Amino acid sequence: MSTTQPSIKAHILLFYCFELAYSVRVDKLEELLKKQPTEGVVSMRRSRSHYLRFASYPLIIKLGEDTAMLGDSPRTASAQARVFDFGVVSLCLRIPFSGTLNELALESTAISESGAFAELAQRYLQKIKRLVAPALHRPIESDLVEDYVIFHLSEIAEPLTGEEFLKKYAREITMIIRAERRPLSDQEVENAISNSI
Repeated sequence: MSTTQPSIKAHILLFYCFELAYSVRVDKLEELLKKQPTEGVVSMRRSRSHYLRFASYPLIIKLGEDTAMLGDSPRTASAQARVFDFGVVSLCLRIPFSGTLNELALESTAISESGAFAELAQRYLQKIKRLVAPALHRPIESDLVEDYVIFHLSEIAEPLTGEEFLKKYAREITMIIRAERRPLSDQEVENAISNSI
């Protein structure tokens, strides 16, 4: 690993996707939530992505902030749900981070090994189910969860291009995305970064 590393600012985005029903009447849900203040809802809006096209744009519901414990340390996450008309909700927990790449690798491992954020996601899921219940068509009870993580680096205290950054810190980046504490072989690093774009 590199001995000296630049400080970085980042967000760790934890996504949990749940199936709620055969479909969600998103227009109806939006109208219901507009008519009455709902506990736990900070704000809502319809997605207006320039890159993705939907027959019915999903409803984005901001759910505020909550805390989960990683070991003895609390981590604050802001929560946002994206409700799709095809019966799925995507919950995003956004955790701010500042430190070094090595510290981000340790944070990644701690999140992976802890069930704290998965438990927090389940609590939010119950809140979301209560919010969307009137707009569900043929609700589904399912324990299936699809989850994934995005590490978004917003600032780095070193003037590097993306290609230079990947080359210089390939081992640290691999440890972050694989949530590994142990040293990685050159082959593991190469395999992990071979599909970068």
